[in-house]
Amino acid sequence: MLTVFVVLFQLSSCYALGISGADLPGKRLQNHGEIHKAKNLIDALSFKLHTKFEKFTLQSNENLVQSASIRDELKMLNKLKGLLNDLLNKSSVCEKFYTNFDFTAAREILIDSSASLQKDYTVALQVNHRELIDNNLALANGNDLRVYFRKDKDCRPREIDRVLENNATTKTRVLFKLQEDLSKTVRDGSAYYLVYGNKDAGKAKQNPENVYLFYDDFSDSILEKKWQKNWGDIRVENGVLKLRTRQTPTRDNGEISVFIKHGHEWEDIEVELDFNERNTGPQYPGPFLRVQDARIQSTTAWWFEYQTGSKYCTMRPFKNNKDGSWLYRGTLTKPLSAGSWYHAKYRVVGDRFSHWVNNQLIHNNVKVSRQWMITKGTLGLGCHKSNIGCHTFYDNIKITKYVPVSVSVSLGTECKVDLKKFHGLGTSEKNPATSCKQIHDVSLKDGKLDNGVYWIKTSADRSVRTYCDLTNGGWTLVGKVSGFVNKLYKFWLIKNYKVVALNNPALPSKVGCINARYLATYHASTVMFSSGDNQNGIGSKWVQWPLPQGRKSDSLWTHSVGRTTVSKARMYPVTVKAWNGKEQVCYQNKYGILPLSYHGGSYPSATHNTAGNTRVKDYCMSVGVQKTGTTADGWTQNGNGYDSARSDSDWPNSQYNHVSPYVTVWLK
Repeated sequence: MLTVFVVLFQLSSCYALGISGADLPGKRLQNHGEIHKAKNLIDALSFKLHTKFEKFTLQSNENLVQSASIRDELKMLNKLKGLLNDLLNKSSVCEKFYTNFDFTAAREILIDSSASLQKDYTVALQVNHRELIDNNLALANGNDLRVYFRKDKDCRPREIDRVLENNATTKTRVLFKLQEDLSKTVRDGSAYYLVYGNKDAGKAKQNPENVYLFYDDFSDSILEKKWQKNWGDIRVENGVLKLRTRQTPTRDNGEISVFIKHGHEWEDIEVELDFNERNTGPQYPGPFLRVQDARIQSTTAWWFEYQTGSKYCTMRPFKNNKDGSWLYRGTLTKPLSAGSWYHAKYRVVGDRFSHWVNNQLIHNNVKVSRQWMITKGTLGLGCHKSNIGCHTFYDNIKITKYVPVSVSVSLGTECKVDLKKFHGLGTSEKNPATSCKQIHDVSLKDGKLDNGVYWIKTSADRSVRTYCDLTNGGWTLVGKVSGFVNKLYKFWLIKNYKVVALNNPALPSKVGCINARYLATYHASTVMFSSGDNQNGIGSKWVQWPLPQGRKSDSLWTHSVGRTTVSKARMYPVTVKAWNGKEQVCYQNKYGILPLSYHGGSYPSATHNTAGNTRVKDYCMSVGVQKTGTTADGWTQNGNGYDSARSDSDWPNSQYNHVSPYVTVWLK
């Protein structure tokens, strides 16, 4: 590292003296090999430290001191990187997104507000997605429309969860949550970006629980994770919360049946939800906002109460169980019909509230008297005291922070990658590509698509030579095996092993692979098994499926994480496509490893069912990596984990206990 600092000191001194790069002896400044060497060293060290930092922050408190030390080192390295970028007149932010994440266009998201927007505020950005699609700049399914946050101390931008509304229209809304107070973002020079232009993008990060202050669509049947029961029969069925209250326990006029466990500190918020009262009237359902006390006979909250068969509704305040009755009346446009779904929206700001039903304004900024003022609280659901009680369905509950001033959200100037700058990508060790797909995209501009061996990155600072099939879209050959290999799990797709075997995709061959986890995590969305009957590219028979959601570069296909850990991971459906046009729904987890305890932890894996069973003559396949009769990392192998072809003609495989996988593995 001493060389790096010396070079930086000398160059920064030149700038301090007012000497430009053009005035330096010899070549222009950016052509100095020492600078590029320094830049490569710092980029590589930053990536390693950032990965280490993330791992420490997820572990126990014992690592807090070391984590803080790494964070400080990252800050210093980023300052050095900034200086290098200036010295080298480094490429635009758009090119950074392309080289790191394969997106060809980026725009900074500009957020302007007179209010101090705090962490967890949900930002809504309107985008003309239709125009991007029509101009072939973005995918119609929205997979490539993503939000990244670049924090000043990070060595690379990170994708954050976003939700799309009105997808593929002229008024698509992109919602995401502030990662920190906006004032800190502005002060530190951090930024949010909207990126697009990756035609092979898999699913974006889109967990609504990380976009809203609170979200529940009741896809999880375990109610107790987020909600606290008070009284009544409450259950989740078929993705809907079903609330059957009957009589209130103490015959009080209204009580809270169930409420959100957290959120007692919520002040100014907006709530949206769908509700459907099933009992015919009159019944009196509705949500409680600003729940300060949910205990029976101590209710302190603002209740938005409806009446089936009637247009009338109210905001009915309670203070320590004292009932304000129908103090703040409202009128719906039509009587509330039992058995019909309604979409309601509520806004509470300071001592005022507003209320909509099916987009019709019912209460407009109504002021609450001091007697009934409640400053903050969570959300509850309940009913009136009638003998029958309510039988109410609820769904799609979303809560966001609200600020009472205008927030302007717009996009900065669009930048697009000039792919001509990447001419010669992958042709030398000094100019490696992130994937064969990247070479394919660049080559399209030159009109050349030559299959062959190219330099591909296996980490931020390492690369190897492997085969690229460019004519089929840019597939990277990452592994090949044709016969039994003892302890294959020790290196298969997690180490660079006999990489020279990957100079040609044909089988039979010696086993060979690259450490494919970096490529699979950051620069690919699909994995493929192929036959080895084509020495110039992908074989005549193949199956392919999307790479696992939630995958990480330090655990994907990593047998040593152990069976116990893998068995706890959720199995979710994935569609496997085959060479003959057929498709099949299979299952995988975020590790990409077959979970069944006696099948040896085979990988990459798409299984017949969630348990991890294998089956012949189907398109769910896995590469067996463990010898029959052995135990490793908590798995045993009874011989039935070899769920892949055993020859070029054995597609789909006729056996799952042949212990002789015969496939090539590709990523794109």
